[in-house]
Amino acid sequence: WANTFTKELQFANQGKVVHTSYKVWSNWKQVSTDLRTAGSARRIEVENMATSLQSQMPGPFVFTLHHEPENDINAAGGYGEQDYADMFCAFYYVFKSKGATKAKFSTVAIPDNYHSDKSLGAKLYPGDQCTDFNGVDPYNFFTNENPSAWRTLAQVIKHKNADGAQRSATGWYQWATTDFTGKEAALTVPVIVP
Repeated sequence: WANTFTKELQFANQGKVVHTSYKVWSNWKQVSTDLRTAGSARRIEVENMATSLQSQMPGPFVFTLHHEPENDINAAGGYGEQDYADMFCAFYYVFKSKGATKAKFSTVAIPDNYHSDKSLGAKLYPGDQCTDFNGVDPYNFFTNENPSAWRTLAQVIKHKNADGAQRSATGWYQWATTDFTGKEAALTVPVIVP
């Protein structure tokens, strides 16, 4: 695994906290099944990755499994919302089962898909039990990168127009910090006991 994460290890050894995304170019449903099967080739591969990174990383690092999964939804092909959540949790638990305490897991979402507890983003979210951080890609993509339509970071994650007017749905920030009754959510980082 040292060859796979060469740059990450180099940065980590320079004292930087590394965040890497590991894209899974396979059927999420099958990956989840394989990771839950003791002795499967895929599970052994992830166990070896966990052991290797735990021993080589000098400190904590952030691991994202298949960032922006919203772009790859295809339920009929095994890429459904629940398939992603199951795969993420299975990957997390296999990693942690090998004592990989330095690994911290984060989702990386597209903010416009998170606007309610029934939204695509909410259905993909693996749950607090197998995530340490909840990340987001707050991009500004507009036709021809129109500067007059440029939104601030706050506007992007709170789903507002460039003039500050709230869009019809709430954004990622509201999803991540409220329970949709208008009450602020208690955000906690789970304690992981090997």
